[in-house]
Amino acid sequence: MADDARLNRRVRALCIGVALATVAIASLGSTSKADTWIQSTEADFSSGAMDQLMVSSSGLSLAASYGREIGLVIDLGPSGSVDSKRAYLPFVLGDSDGSFKMWYTGYDGSRNRLLYATSTDGVNWTKQGVAIDIGQPPLYFDGVAGGTVLKDGTGYHMWFTGTFWGIGPAGFTDRIYYATSTDATHWSTGNMSLDVGPVGTWDSWYVLFPSVIQDATGVYRMYYTGGNCAGLDCHGFGIGLATSMDPAGPFNRWGPNPLLDRGVLGTWNANGYYGSSVAYPEWKMYVQGNNGTNQTIGVASSTDGYAWTFEGTQPVWRPNPKEPWESSWVGTPARFGSKNWLYYSGSDGNNSRIGLALVIDGYPPTGNYTSRVFDSGTNGTSWNRISWEGTTPSGTSLVVSVRAGDSSSPDGTWSSWTSYAAPSSVESMPRTRFIQYRAAFATASNTATPEIRSVTITYERNRAPNTQLVGPVETAWVNTTTPVLRWSVSDPDADVQQAFEVQLGTDTSFANALDSGVRISANHSWQTPSLLGSGWYWQVRVEDPYGAWSAWTISSFRIDINPPAFALTSPASGSRITTNNMEIGWVSTDSESGMDHFEVVVDNGLPVFVEGSSRVAPVTGLTDGVHEIKVTAIDRAGNHASGSVSVSVDTNLFTLSGPTHGYLVYGLVAGGAFLVGLAFYLRRKKTTAERRGSNKGEHP
Repeated sequence: MADDARLNRRVRALCIGVALATVAIASLGSTSKADTWIQSTEADFSSGAMDQLMVSSSGLSLAASYGREIGLVIDLGPSGSVDSKRAYLPFVLGDSDGSFKMWYTGYDGSRNRLLYATSTDGVNWTKQGVAIDIGQPPLYFDGVAGGTVLKDGTGYHMWFTGTFWGIGPAGFTDRIYYATSTDATHWSTGNMSLDVGPVGTWDSWYVLFPSVIQDATGVYRMYYTGGNCAGLDCHGFGIGLATSMDPAGPFNRWGPNPLLDRGVLGTWNANGYYGSSVAYPEWKMYVQGNNGTNQTIGVASSTDGYAWTFEGTQPVWRPNPKEPWESSWVGTPARFGSKNWLYYSGSDGNNSRIGLALVIDGYPPTGNYTSRVFDSGTNGTSWNRISWEGTTPSGTSLVVSVRAGDSSSPDGTWSSWTSYAAPSSVESMPRTRFIQYRAAFATASNTATPEIRSVTITYERNRAPNTQLVGPVETAWVNTTTPVLRWSVSDPDADVQQAFEVQLGTDTSFANALDSGVRISANHSWQTPSLLGSGWYWQVRVEDPYGAWSAWTISSFRIDINPPAFALTSPASGSRITTNNMEIGWVSTDSESGMDHFEVVVDNGLPVFVEGSSRVAPVTGLTDGVHEIKVTAIDRAGNHASGSVSVSVDTNLFTLSGPTHGYLVYGLVAGGAFLVGLAFYLRRKKTTAERRGSNKGEHP
């Protein structure tokens, strides 16, 4: 019994410890309906994908200007031609006769050349051949690229990039040169317009891709790309400014260069820029941004041509996966102001071609935003509600849609989009780990836009189930070597049990435990294999359909398959009893689980329960006749042994087996005989006396 007490104390202490740990785990892992995913900052919205939208500190809205693609305008030349590999870096001039002239760079697989094309409408072009070739006197360039052309009363003025191999820290160098022409076809190469900067400066290795405008004061402003590869990479190109009163130069750098420096790590322009095009007098600068893996087009604004800022969503022009020729990257923009056209280069990853887009000022009719995928952290999350704050001026609208799934990237297993025109419950969404929303912006006016300032999705993470042991528990005794272990399950999310695992061990470490393994089953019971020994610990955990496991719940049991020793001591079977009440006695022992109680049954009637420490029991209310009395000894494991006796009860005073054993009858008979004899005697005596009196009267 001392061992039992110690085992009980150990199990209770362990159960309390497990319960406290379970509460602690539940406190850490449980959440309430207050869990929220909120997007409200510029950084938040920038993590999603936007089409015809801009993001600012005030939120999401339709972009103030946008592009509509017109299509491919300069394709590659035939194999072996000067533009058989690339046609890029366009510049277009609208001439006084109404024609369009384009100078662009052609690449044949080894050298760049400056090429020339003409058009009557700016869309359909005829190639005219090489404008400035390589290896020609007086400068004998190794490569020629990226020109800008202006026309005045004296003719055409061109600024372009000239490349020489075998010099400079990179083994080649790019500088900006000047040329003139009277017919736009034949060019006279002049002097250098801009050399590289002093050693150690930001443009000390390269200056290239000039974009030249003449402002209202007559000043020629040259916006150019500059770079320095002395650092860890050669991609940190910036945009600088040099000015001159004479188109032939010299051009003098503006002090606070560069005007635009590379962006921060991870942004669209993290590695700087590769060409620019300035629209004047709008003061819009279109640049090719480089982030190390992708090339895109952004636009910066200015009020004076010196201070430039990127506003709204950047970049504004991205690769188009629907058009193979521009599916990999886009860049080298050239704005043609009078028609709001933007010429640009597109690449399929190997070759470059030239395309055209229409730049539209004002809000587009529609735009779409798709958020990043949000990870709630647990499978089976319940999605409660989506709401948003913003404005929808007259003639505008916002529709927000939601979808959910269990893969980190949306695929065919995700739910379809469900749309809401106003904040709404989303409890009908499947319970998943991930969720995503999108917003459709629309306007009937190019002067009004809907706006979203914040989006909030409330949710509740899936919580683990809880198990309660049904039995055997608390060191209970069982009378089988293959007991059935039972438990019940409660789940805060009303989920059902999907699987369970049971472990059996001879101590609470469950080292070398007998393990059921994870069983996919809704059953709340498991029958053990045949067990040896007496004392066993067992623990169970269960899993809900979303993979959340309960904590282990532990208890113990002991095995006793032997019945108690039992024998009746009194009365002896066949005894005769002359009273209605009696005592029945016995002896009983159990060296394992111990005695629990006894049951006394008379003539198959209802049992009378007697404490396990008792050794006698009263039997009352017996009627005359033969009775069978059965006593069953039951130990704590439920094993039992029994014995029975048959007794005869006779409480009749006049029977030989009754309490007087017939003596009362004998006395009554004897007394009756005596009284009869006495009566006869007295009668006889009276008769004799009367006769004697009669005789005296007759004989006085």
